[in-house]
Amino acid sequence: MSIAVVEGPIRELLLEIPDSEKHGLYYSVVSLFVVSTVVATILTLSFLVLSILLWRNFKSMRFFWFLTQLTTSAFIISASNLFINIPAALSLFSKEVTQSQLFFFLILLIFVIILYFFRIW
Repeated sequence: MSIAVVEGPIRELLLEIPDSEKHGLYYSVVSLFVVSTVVATILTLSFLVLSILLWRNFKSMRFFWFLTQLTTSAFIISASNLFINIPAALSLFSKEVTQSQLFFFLILLIFVIILYFFRIW
C-alpha cells in the first residue's frame, strides 16, 4: 500500500488500495455510500419540489419558510456530494484532478456550506 501526503488547504492521506485487497467489505461500503447519496439527493429534491408546489397552502404555517430553507440546504449538500465526492470515491477522477486547487476549493466550499447551514461554527 503506497501512501501519498497532499499539501493544500486540507492535508490528507491518499491511500491506494490494490485490487487484490478489495474484498466484499470494500465494495459494500462504497456501494452503501453511493446508494445513500443518490437516495438522499432524490428525497431532498422531491421534498423541495413538494414545498415549492404547496407553498401557497403552507406559507401561513409558522416554520414553513425555515423548513424550506433547511430542505434547500440539504439538497445543495447532497447534490454537491453526488457530483464531487462520488466520482472521487469511485476513482472516476484522475489523481491530478483530486489533487488540484480547484478540487480542494470545491471540497472546502461544501464543508463551509455544511457549517453555515447547520451553524456548527
